[in-house]
Amino acid sequence: MDPRTRKRGIQMFELAMIVTLIASMICWMFSIEGSVRLMDHAIFKNRITQNILMSFLVYLAAWKFLEHPARRWPYALLAVIATYNILAIVPGRSGYVALGILIGLLMYQRLGVKGILPAVACIGLIGLVTYQHSERFQNRINQVVKEIREYRISNKSRSSVDLRLEFYGNGLQIAKSSHFMGSGIGSFAIKYRELMEQKGQVFTENPHNEYVMLLVQNGIIGVGLFLSFFWVSWQTTRGLTGIEQALGQAVLAVYLLVCMVNSLMLDTTEGCLFGYLVGLTLAGGIAGITVVQQEDHLKSTVDSLSQEEPAQEAA
Repeated sequence: MDPRTRKRGIQMFELAMIVTLIASMICWMFSIEGSVRLMDHAIFKNRITQNILMSFLVYLAAWKFLEHPARRWPYALLAVIATYNILAIVPGRSGYVALGILIGLLMYQRLGVKGILPAVACIGLIGLVTYQHSERFQNRINQVVKEIREYRISNKSRSSVDLRLEFYGNGLQIAKSSHFMGSGIGSFAIKYRELMEQKGQVFTENPHNEYVMLLVQNGIIGVGLFLSFFWVSWQTTRGLTGIEQALGQAVLAVYLLVCMVNSLMLDTTEGCLFGYLVGLTLAGGIAGITVVQQEDHLKSTVDSLSQEEPAQEAA
């Protein structure tokens, strides 16, 4: 509820990601692996998690730079380095998606509807330049295209993308048995194992899609409530200002869309981060409502006292 506490909470996340960025860049520049295997220079848990979290650092740095370009030019440098880390060093494709979403959102926040076309052009240009000059990025994109094509032809899963397609298809098949209410919270693993015993395919407890997970366990009602939560939260951000409004909308946009390719609420780090950042940003709206209520109460008290004084004088 305290503005300074919320500001410090956001700054601590920013500091944590700067430390992660520095460590990742050092490991990349000096080819540090050591006894503990670093998964593609990812310091924070794994490449998927780090790139999603790092995309928020890019957003925060870019937003702060645009607020005061002359005084905050170091944030522009930070945003460029963090973007390079996401696209060319740590090959987490979910981070590519998150970064594209945040670039588009930032331009929309700054320019309104007029910012949509420049955002598309900017994302396309960044993607094209990176594809031409980063072998790692190029390989990751080519792998996606290759796996989708091969899955359509053979329908056999081999790696991350085609496995995800298999999980989605099987999950939707399970959901048909109880599409309205779902099979119950925590039932996905049980239901999926039963189906895999029949099909002889790879078993998983995580379909890498939050909506498929919800549809199987909680049905259409669960998915509807989940989307309603995002809608109400987005409406709440409209009453905020500054970094709290901007970051709140950024978190909601990323999680709403990236949940289509990862179970972000199921994953510990991403799920906890969502609660942390949404709590920090949306609390400003609750604090604002409380202040208004206190002012209204004070005003009503003053009005009642002013009405009592003439009555006492008349008596």
